Amino acid sequence: MGMSTLLRFAPSPTGELHLGNLRTAFLNWLISQKLGGKLLVRVDDTDTKRNLPGAEEKIFRDLKWLGIHHSHIEHQSKRGDLYTDVIKGLVASGSVYPCFCSTELLEEERQAMLKMGKPPRYSGRCRNLSSEDVQKKIAAKEPFCYRLKIPHDRGTVKWDDLIRGPQSFEADHFGDFVLTREDGSATYNLASIIDDVDMNVTHIVRGEDHVSNTPRQILIAEAVAKIPGIKASLTRKIADVRFGHIPLLLAADKTKLSKRNGAKTVEEYQKEGVLPVSLKNALALVSWNPPEGKEILTTEELIQVFEIGKMSTHPSVFAESKLQWINSEHLKRVPQNEKVQLAEPFLKDLAGPIKITEKILDLVWPELHVLSEIPLKLKPLLAPESQTPTEFDKKVAQAWLDCFTADFGLWQKDVQNSTGAKGKNLYFPLRRALTGQEHGFEMRDLVDILGETLIKERLKNYVAS
Repeated sequence: MGMSTLLRFAPSPTGELHLGNLRTAFLNWLISQKLGGKLLVRVDDTDTKRNLPGAEEKIFRDLKWLGIHHSHIEHQSKRGDLYTDVIKGLVASGSVYPCFCSTELLEEERQAMLKMGKPPRYSGRCRNLSSEDVQKKIAAKEPFCYRLKIPHDRGTVKWDDLIRGPQSFEADHFGDFVLTREDGSATYNLASIIDDVDMNVTHIVRGEDHVSNTPRQILIAEAVAKIPGIKASLTRKIADVRFGHIPLLLAADKTKLSKRNGAKTVEEYQKEGVLPVSLKNALALVSWNPPEGKEILTTEELIQVFEIGKMSTHPSVFAESKLQWINSEHLKRVPQNEKVQLAEPFLKDLAGPIKITEKILDLVWPELHVLSEIPLKLKPLLAPESQTPTEFDKKVAQAWLDCFTADFGLWQKDVQNSTGAKGKNLYFPLRRALTGQEHGFEMRDLVDILGETLIKERLKNYVAS
C-alpha cells in the first residue's frame, strides 16, 4: 500500500458540514493516515441548482479547523469532457442503450412489480428496440436517457467490505439502470466511479446508504474498462478497489442524525468551544471501540491504535453529553501557556474590573465542559448579582469590612471573634458580597484575585443594599 494508498472525501457544496458527513471525512482521513496514504477531496459540484455560494469555502475551512489535511482537490464540474467521452465510448461499444420510457410508464411498471411481490426494477422494454425504432424516436426528439446493458450472465457482484465483510448482490436484481440524465449529463453513479478509478482511489469509504450503489458502480467500471481505446487509467481493475460502508449516525431519538433532529455544524461546535481533538475523539468512538477501553485519545494515539477491521457494523447514537465529557477531559490536558489563547474568543464580551489571567482561568478550567462556559463561570468575579442581605448578614459583612487584613487566616479569626459567627454564618455573607453566590471559588483564591480595593467596595455595597 504505502504512499500509493489514496482515499477520498466527496462533499457537495450544498450546505455546511454536519456530523454525518464530517465523520465520513474524518474516517477517510484517519484510515489514510493509518495506511500511510493520502486523502483527496473531490468536490461533487455538478448540481449547479443546489450549490450554495460560499459553501465550498466553508467546507474547507471546517476541514482545516478539524485538522483533516488533503493532498489535492478535484472538482467534478471540470471533468464533464471525460464523462462525455466515456458515455460516447459506452454507446459505441454497445454497453448502453437509449431508454425513452416516460416517468409515468416507469411508475406503472414499478407499482405492478410491487403488487406481484417483486422488487421494482426496470423491465428492459427499450433494450430490444430495433435500430430503426431508436432512430425514429431520436428524430422525433423524444427525450431519452442511457441505461447500462447488464449482461444476462453477469451473475453475482461481490466485494469484501472493509467494515461489513463479504457482500454479494445478483446483477439482475438491479435491472438495467440509468447512467445519464435526459440532458446527456452523467448520473451520480457514473461520474463517481469514473472519478474514483481515474484518480486511482484505492479505498472508497462512505455511508451505508451507498451499499446499493456499490454493485452498480462495479458494473459500470467493468463496462468502462472494456471500451476500446479508453483512457488507460480507466482500465484499472475495479477488483483492486476496496469499499467500506460506515453505519448510520443516529440522534438521541434513534433516528438518522440530521439538521432536523439536532445535528450541529462544525461552526456551531467551534462557537461552543469544543476542541478539534475532542470532536475527532468522539467521532472515532461512535465508529469503533478502542483497545483496553481507553476512551480519551489524542489524534496521534487514534492513528496508532485504530483498526479498520474492528469498526462497528451497527448504527451508533451520537450523544452530546458524551462529547462534552470527552471535551472536558481534553481541556484538562491543555498546556498552561495555551489556556489564555483558547479562552480569548470567549472573553470578548466580558467586561469587569479584573484582567483575566492564567491564574484566574485555572480556577474555572477543571469545571469546564466547553469553552463557552467560561463567561458564566467568571461572571461572579466580574459582576456579582445584587443581593438582599438580612440584618445579621449585614452585621457579619460589616465586620469583614472593618477587620480587613491581607492575611486571610488572621482576617477570618478577627471576624469570628468580633461576631461570634461560625461556618456558613461566617463565610456566606462574605461570599455573597464578593460574588453574589454561596458556593464557588476557594476563599483564599478569591481574596487574592479581587484585591483589597475591590473587596472593600463590594462589602460596602453589600452592607448598603
